[in-house]
Amino acid sequence: MLAHELDIRGPRLTISAACASGLIALIRAALLIRAGEADRVLVVAAEASVHPLFIGSFQRLGILPKPGIGCRPFDENRDGFLMSESAAAVWLERADLSPSTSSEPAPRIALDHFAMGADSTHLTGMDPDAVVLRRVIRQAIGNQPLDLIHAHGTGTTLNDPAELAAIEEAVKSHPRLPAIYSHKAALGHSLGASGLVSIVLNCHSHATGLIPPNVRTACPIPSDRLTIEQSTVARPVTRSLAIAAGFGGAIAAVTLAS
Repeated sequence: MLAHELDIRGPRLTISAACASGLIALIRAALLIRAGEADRVLVVAAEASVHPLFIGSFQRLGILPKPGIGCRPFDENRDGFLMSESAAAVWLERADLSPSTSSEPAPRIALDHFAMGADSTHLTGMDPDAVVLRRVIRQAIGNQPLDLIHAHGTGTTLNDPAELAAIEEAVKSHPRLPAIYSHKAALGHSLGASGLVSIVLNCHSHATGLIPPNVRTACPIPSDRLTIEQSTVARPVTRSLAIAAGFGGAIAAVTLAS
């Protein structure tokens, strides 16, 4: 319906990969362009699961926080995430095309690298050693430095320490460490849309040189070198990473460069 309304020709695809859906849809769009099947692709991710049935299901899994705690990514006192609804859209096009016309053209940001993986450890849990996640992060980063890592950062007991350790290993040789951020404390976890929301926020950081604060992380998980900032970080962002992981083991990571 969206393609018809906007008169968009070519493939019309729906990606379903749980909480990694948004990032994997973006990667699929990049593959369409690389293969010459499309010149420009509109990637849209939307989630509307704030419903008693879904909330009850997540409560039974034990990954929603107790009342009054909120979502605290990478905090010692984390207790889970709050579900939210959101939508995001990204326009991706071949690098050699002239920028799309608009009254206020956006800065050109390149999809630099990407990687995907599948963790078969558990249907709804993750490997505590994060073997697949570590590989995906390393592949997406390559050997180039980063200014920002937008983590999956759900505020759950199992995810956060495993993800932080995987990130720390991937950047241990970097002379200047990236800022670590998760939007879920401020915006909640919008499940399948959350990965593309991360990309949009990263683009904003590229454009403004500002990285949002980790607003609820008052007592960060100990890390040898990484710092979880509680206030806005002002620094040029020329390369960033977004990470997403979902039920069923879908994992994706995408780097942007400007």
